[in-house]
Amino acid sequence: MPTYGQFCPVAKTSELLCERWMPLVLRELMCGSSRFSEIQRGVPLISPALLTKRLRQLTLAGVVERTANGRDITYALTPAGWELYPIIEAMGVWGQRWARSSYGPDELDPSLLMWDIRRMLAPAGLAERPTVIEFRIRGGPRASRATGWSSRTTPSTCASSTRSATWTCASRPASGR
Repeated sequence: MPTYGQFCPVAKTSELLCERWMPLVLRELMCGSSRFSEIQRGVPLISPALLTKRLRQLTLAGVVERTANGRDITYALTPAGWELYPIIEAMGVWGQRWARSSYGPDELDPSLLMWDIRRMLAPAGLAERPTVIEFRIRGGPRASRATGWSSRTTPSTCASSTRSATWTCASRPASGR
């Protein structure tokens, strides 16, 4: 990994955080993603090899802890990783204010929007009975893949229709009622 060759805290931090995709990987971990597939879902254009490399860099830097339980591997921020939260949050605030002048069709991904909404949903606020939430996005690009959704305790799946850009999200309580 290239370095700035300076004894400077800003340079040392930049060597880690300014690698391509790194802030987005951190954002996903801060938003609750803990498995490789969840992180990749939130950063869909990163290659699996590069995501593996970024997670390894964060682990070696003491920012992320990798836990393996058999074949089940999870990632979690360490206290050092959580101290980066205000930096990542400030990047988002700055970007909202100064960097979002206009978006092209290739940047408007309804599946990413649904992934972000899933994060913000408070599952405890859903009814005990099965719940269906439907989103209709008009005038935007069409999505062809399914989008995950949170139920009261377990994720369920949203199917997206390529013709109507409609998401129907079924939420079921963990008890299976």
